[in-house]
Amino acid sequence: MASAAAESDNEVFVPKRNASCIIWNWFGFSPDDKEQRNVIYKESVKASDGNTTNLFNHLKRRHPKQYNESQLAAKATKPAATAASASSRQQTLTEALTKLTPYDRDSRRWNSVTDAVTYHLVKDLCPVRTVGVGFKKIIKTLDPRYAFSSRKYFSNTAIPRMYAECKVRVAENIQNAQLFATTSDLWSSRTSEPYLSLTIHYMSNWELHSILNKLMFAQYVCN
Repeated sequence: MASAAAESDNEVFVPKRNASCIIWNWFGFSPDDKEQRNVIYKESVKASDGNTTNLFNHLKRRHPKQYNESQLAAKATKPAATAASASSRQQTLTEALTKLTPYDRDSRRWNSVTDAVTYHLVKDLCPVRTVGVGFKKIIKTLDPRYAFSSRKYFSNTAIPRMYAECKVRVAENIQNAQLFATTSDLWSSRTSEPYLSLTIHYMSNWELHSILNKLMFAQYVCN
């Protein structure tokens, strides 16, 4: 415990060294007190080393205006101090290793990211070569733990699987359609390969649906 004799109104005091608490805006030490043991305001104040409770109580009892100011200032600085403390907290070894460990390919997270990439390729009619260095860097930045599969995986496994799942959903939706109409179209690719498409139009719950058989999974997957 430490105390100080009464101080005059005009006496200059020095702030506490390395102090962050707002209370030290109203308390300090005499310039002669090199070890900063005797806390002074304008009268004797008792405070154990590092304990500011008595100082706040002193302001509350004797100086309500200054006490209110200290509370407002403390509320204003608390969020910033909390954020700084959280950002400066050192990671544990477990946390650091967890962030570097790739997802297991049977995990829900790995499958959800893979499905999202497959959806992008299918829905936007992108070539499989889209999954290149630049695209992988985007995904790696968003989720460093995701390990990319090869292009062959997307072309031979992921896209055919999405097609099969979508085909089942389409069959379930049109099996109860009593009336429908069809349209067809012919065209050629840039390499002169001929294509024939068949589109079915039907009503369900008073909503018009159209499904193109050639690109059925690409058109229907977003519905």
